[in-house]
Amino acid sequence: MSISPKTGTGDYKMAMAIEHAGQAETERRENVILNRISGLPFDMFIFIVFIILCNFHIISGNITRSLIFLPGSVRQGEWWRLFTHPFFHVSLYHLVLDAGAFFLLYSGLAEKRMIKKVFCVIFSGVCSLIASQIFSADIQTQGLCGLSGIAHGLMAYSSLEMIHQQALRKIGIISLIIVALKTVFEMISGNALFSSLHFGDYGNPLVTCHAGGVIGGIGAYLIMFINHPGRLNDSKR
Repeated sequence: MSISPKTGTGDYKMAMAIEHAGQAETERRENVILNRISGLPFDMFIFIVFIILCNFHIISGNITRSLIFLPGSVRQGEWWRLFTHPFFHVSLYHLVLDAGAFFLLYSGLAEKRMIKKVFCVIFSGVCSLIASQIFSADIQTQGLCGLSGIAHGLMAYSSLEMIHQQALRKIGIISLIIVALKTVFEMISGNALFSSLHFGDYGNPLVTCHAGGVIGGIGAYLIMFINHPGRLNDSKR
């Protein structure tokens, strides 16, 4: 915005004040965004970066299969698919659905130590991938992508955390039963629960990855609980 001093003095001063106020507001918003980013835990920041890098195709519209897990491609040396497939999503709807559940569950864990939370994510992801490899033939041609398997693992892990706490024990038991029954139903039916109610493209999910994620979440919890029985007592130190 450019204002000439030749304009009426009052109008000129008012216009300059509005311009400065606009610039100040822009700077304030930028500072708020930067402060929020800088205030993110390191692990959350890394997950966000990976998700952004693996989903540029959603903006460009150029769908690629180079980041999903395909067993044949991995055997041919495309090893990066092992790390990129959980963060890749087929559509914006798929991304919002998976990433929203992932970050909600991850940030809500009672365990606050980064190394243990990341271990839960990795262990759930590995078990999710193994289950898909063993029980789903479709992975050979369709591939695997998305955070839903890991999110199921985090749900199981969070449920066990609540069971370990007297005040939340009933909620934890109900939560664990729900996620277990959901995965059993999906394994028997071969379809994701409420799949007909989705109003966006979320691909053709391999429901075996959900069961694998639940097993991974339970396994991660048991490994850490056996090694550190009092971990919830000192998790917030």
